[in-house]
Amino acid sequence: MPIWLALMLSLSPIAEIRGAIPLLFNHPYAFPLILTCILLNMLIVPLLWLSLDTLHLSLFKLRSYRKFIRKTWQRINKKREALNKYGPLALLPFTAIPLPFTGAYTAALIAFLLKLNRFKSFTCISLGICIAALLVWLSCYGLIKLF
Repeated sequence: MPIWLALMLSLSPIAEIRGAIPLLFNHPYAFPLILTCILLNMLIVPLLWLSLDTLHLSLFKLRSYRKFIRKTWQRINKKREALNKYGPLALLPFTAIPLPFTGAYTAALIAFLLKLNRFKSFTCISLGICIAALLVWLSCYGLIKLF
């Protein structure tokens, strides 16, 4: 099993850390490799925010994009009460659930769209990644059953 495949999966938007850990299950250096995969998955968050900032500014010059963003903001602001109650903390369980589309990419996108505090969001997303990694690791060893 090539190590590079596990490292690339930890960077991919769908598999993320949940796809990398089972590939490293019986590897002799599983623990340091899993830690590396976790750090790579965490690295995605600030990189995604930087690229979204740049992309948003570039696309905002387009009239259709501005119209879409305004409509989206109107819908988001109607549901802002729940967000004000939990804020970035809501990203922690969302990221920790080891399912596709509930990882760092989606949580970072949500934090970007809702203009959440980036430091707090990064902290919650990182903790969620660690919890998801632990759950998948425990599941690989048969200590818990996921789904």
